[in-house]
Amino acid sequence: MATLTYALLPGLPQGPEMAPRHLLGARLLLMLPLLCLPPTPTGAHHFSAPNTTLHHLALAPGQGALYVGAVNRLFQLSPELQLESVAITGPVLDSPDCVPFRDPAECPQARLTDNTNQLLLVSGRARELVACGQVRQGVCEKRRLEDVAELLYRAEDPGDGQFVAANTLGVPTVGLVVSGPDRDLLLVARGLAGKLSAGVPPLTVRQLAGPQPFSSEGLGRLVVGDLSDYNNSYVAALADAQSAYFVFRRRGDRAQAEYRSYVARVCLRDANLYSYVEVPLSCRGHGLVQAAALAPGALLGAFAAGLRGVQAALCAFPLAELDASMERARRLCYTAGGRGPSGTEEATVEYGVTSRC
Repeated sequence: MATLTYALLPGLPQGPEMAPRHLLGARLLLMLPLLCLPPTPTGAHHFSAPNTTLHHLALAPGQGALYVGAVNRLFQLSPELQLESVAITGPVLDSPDCVPFRDPAECPQARLTDNTNQLLLVSGRARELVACGQVRQGVCEKRRLEDVAELLYRAEDPGDGQFVAANTLGVPTVGLVVSGPDRDLLLVARGLAGKLSAGVPPLTVRQLAGPQPFSSEGLGRLVVGDLSDYNNSYVAALADAQSAYFVFRRRGDRAQAEYRSYVARVCLRDANLYSYVEVPLSCRGHGLVQAAALAPGALLGAFAAGLRGVQAALCAFPLAELDASMERARRLCYTAGGRGPSGTEEATVEYGVTSRC
């Protein structure tokens, strides 16, 4: 029989790290060798979709409708998980070696390809569902919230500025719809994908309306040197009233064999990503973040001891301390050359960012 054991530990300095030496206090640690789930209540609602894999879930605020992104399907469910509508999104004729095409003769190597949903978000202002798949270089489409079978927009001849999601299986894409005073914007973070999408930066800001929806033209793109050195594996995109947080894993550079976990922050009103800053995360020696969520006043992170670690840990990082750590990193970068009081390098400028929130 599987068992659940846990231990509450006092708030000791155990992550996140202030790049690279300052530790914050993680308030909670749960050791989870095995998780035993309780039986499903007999009155629970249920939805199943045979012959497909479910990947993402989105909720329409205020109406309770649920949207599920799957392989070759988008499902619209009632609050009781009753199927209301379904959109067929694949398989489609596609190849990662080709830009999106109309005539199959333009891409002779194209094959019938499953379309795995990579990103599923709700734009409340426009009453639209944003869905981005793996095929056609990760381009996105808009569908009507009241009926996902109704396609509202899909670029017929998208430029590379409209390539959004990772077009490689196993490379995650995360994102947020950010509501501004007069428009919604899309923040998208993704890992390095191959072929024609390899030049897409790890973090971009994209427009949802206008003549070229999903384009990053004139908006923020996280400027990096060699993209292969910043092959971030994103775990979550989260937001509170002021900031967006992106949680991810990365080796750091080719010479660094071990992965580390990070959290990045950007101001919600910053459409140019000038306020971007990141710091490492650590949870009592468990370095690889697997999942993350925002709780009142804290960032929760589930960590593993290794890529195949059988022991996990859950840490809560107070947002006030996390934000203070990021502000210290920014201050060191732009006023002290990244060096602390002792003269030791504690922070570095890796991206083209220059301003404060």
